[in-house]
Amino acid sequence: MPPPRFDSTLGIVTDKASVIIEVGTAYTKCGYAAELTPRAIVPSHFFDAEGSLKTLKLFDKDMSPDQRSLVLTRFLRQMYYKHLLAVPKERRVVVVESVLTPSEHRDLIARALFENLDVPSILFAPSHLLACFPFGTQNALVIDVGHKESVVIPVFEGVAMLNSWEASPVGTSAVHSKLRELLLAKASFDTAGQGVVPAKGFAEVFTDELLEDICVRFCFVTNLERGRLIQAAAQDTTNSVKTAPPPPDVRLPLNNEKTLLIPGLVREAAAEVLFEHDEDSKSLPQLVLDSILRCPLDLRRPLCEHLLVVGGGSLMTGFLARLKAELLDLLATKYQEKLPLTSVKFFQYAQSPIEVYASWLGASENRNETWYSANGTQEPRWPERNCDAGRSSYVGDGDGDAAPDGEVG
Repeated sequence: MPPPRFDSTLGIVTDKASVIIEVGTAYTKCGYAAELTPRAIVPSHFFDAEGSLKTLKLFDKDMSPDQRSLVLTRFLRQMYYKHLLAVPKERRVVVVESVLTPSEHRDLIARALFENLDVPSILFAPSHLLACFPFGTQNALVIDVGHKESVVIPVFEGVAMLNSWEASPVGTSAVHSKLRELLLAKASFDTAGQGVVPAKGFAEVFTDELLEDICVRFCFVTNLERGRLIQAAAQDTTNSVKTAPPPPDVRLPLNNEKTLLIPGLVREAAAEVLFEHDEDSKSLPQLVLDSILRCPLDLRRPLCEHLLVVGGGSLMTGFLARLKAELLDLLATKYQEKLPLTSVKFFQYAQSPIEVYASWLGASENRNETWYSANGTQEPRWPERNCDAGRSSYVGDGDGDAAPDGEVG
């Protein structure tokens, strides 16, 4: 075992593995460097068992800055002692974040870790770049289908091309909202006393947890032809559009007295919100092709053949097949002159949910603790950081030389 290293600022530091944390809108992943999977994937909220007895979401805009800081600190402390079983001050921290994360969120995380949990150093690493590491590539068009939004960022030769990114508020939350709308309009409940009644009178039953459960267990992404028919029927007011026979209905028991009857059309139509060509917001296939169009000419074909899809929304059954069909259809019609390409290719691990934690795994694969030490922000430098009005700058100070904000190596 190598002797402990001595750092004049941190004191004696052991070679314990760094903690990798990825705080998402819906879920947070945590674990240790050099491990293949996170130790835990937990919802990004904190249940206040001692105070209001409510579930408090992280970074909730309805709370004051002090309340958000307190909730985040309690959440991180619970994560350390319940899931990681570690003392915070003994291990460095790598925080995986999107390049579009608000500076306020980064500031809250740094304050909670430094001032309340007393961690020795923090490194903020860009999630879209880290997602490329598990797939062994430096060139990819990273498509992150998140909870609140979908973000597309090209990565070429290990550099994120921030002048070519695209984003749209089409994510799993949009699928859940569409699912709730369809359930209230078309679903019904089989009750013990009243028989079958419409679901419209039971709006309070459809909580976020139930909608997520229904989406994961029963909903899927249909093929291009059926999807176009569903979209046309939804916009038709004369009922003249004929649709194909729907998939089978399902029954979901909720308790001993109530069973939810979910029509097959609801299961099939909920995910169409991701592919609808709307004037207000771009569909997911449009985001991909518009991002490629913003890249230099000589990079467009390589990026189109190196599509990397991550995020929980990409795990829906039939998602990749539908996305490929939509992209090929747009390349053959609307984008034929602007983007003369005829093929698209995806990175994919067979029978593996790596898309959910690809960015976390990319940070975990870097086992060089010296690199973490050289690029991470240390606590004594934290109060003296150079901040502007819109962005906090957490700079590397391992050799005393500041690195640009967001640069990780």
